[in-house]
Order: sequence, then C-alpha cells, then structure tokens
Amino acid sequence: MKRLIQTVLAVVVIASMTGCATSYMTDRGHDAADIFTATVGLGVGAKARVGPVGAGLILAGESKGLKGGALLHLDEKDECLEMYPALSPCSGATKGLFVGVGGESYDLRSTNSLPRIRGKCYRAFSFFPLVIVPLGQTTKDGLTIFRGFHPFYTQIEVAAACIGGIKLGFNPGELLDFILGWTKIDIYNDDLGT
Repeated sequence: MKRLIQTVLAVVVIASMTGCATSYMTDRGHDAADIFTATVGLGVGAKARVGPVGAGLILAGESKGLKGGALLHLDEKDECLEMYPALSPCSGATKGLFVGVGGESYDLRSTNSLPRIRGKCYRAFSFFPLVIVPLGQTTKDGLTIFRGFHPFYTQIEVAAACIGGIKLGFNPGELLDFILGWTKIDIYNDDLGT
C-alpha cells in the first residue's frame, strides 16, 4: 500500500512538472486525492465508519486538511460537521428538533469550490442504529438537489477529538475510480475534463 501511494504521488508530481498537466492528468490528480481523507478540526468524542455503517459518540467539525479531492478551505457559509447521535432542526410541516443516530455534512456552498463542482458534497443522516444514508448534493438552476452519493458507501474512516480533533480515511472505491480513470472509465462521474 505504501508503494502504491508513493507511485501515485510520483506520477502526479512528474506529470505536473513536465507540462503534461492536461485536463486528463488534472482529473487523475483529483482522483488520486479522492482516495484519502486527512483533516483536523475542533470537537469532542470518537467515531468510526465503514461505508454506511458507523458508530460513535462525537460532535466535531473539520476545518483544514484533504477531503473530497481538494484542500479544505471553509468560509462562514460552509459546513463540515459530524454528530453521533445527530440533532437537526426540522422545518416545513414538521417543525421542531429531529433526533437521529448519526449524521454527517460536507456542504461547501460556494458554487466554484472544486468538491462541489466534482459532486463531492453530501449530507448523511440515520434513523436506524449504525446505518447512515448519504445524499449527494448538486445545484441546478440555483436549487440544491440531493441524489445518491456512491463514494460514501466505500469510505473507511475514523475520527477522534478532544477539543482538537483529527479524521483519517481511505476509500477503496475511489482507488478503483483512480485506476480505471487511466482508461477513461469514470465510475464516480467526477472527472471534469474528459
């Protein structure tokens, strides 16, 4: 695994330095960055998640690091938060407080943010113990539309926080997307230039 990571990084760096950073190579670089998550932030607690199965007791937010194939830069409108158990205000016909088993949000509201353009933003919530249902997020005509978010189902991650916190993750599905991307097969539909 260590050799694979070194090879991926070497190919991306060499391609960038030799002028081969075409849109094809840029997409390969984004696909490589999608494989890993490493962020820091503030919070308290711990949790683990393998695909849609997650458990823990945590309230934490991420503020810096690598997530969704890009470096994380949040502004005041963005949200990168996880709660196990989850509390969420309800609106519309069911006003009040919704209590769930787990919830995560990676919502960059800036329309020109790379993760949003590539479809990496999502919200996930659960009514049932251990199972969290993800909803991908796209914007069409200024409206936010949620759809199934496939990379969520292949993500493996752990997070721990005690005022300062860290989250580490690996995504085998994104690894497969990266490998197949060299043959222009884009299983997660996140390439921009091809």
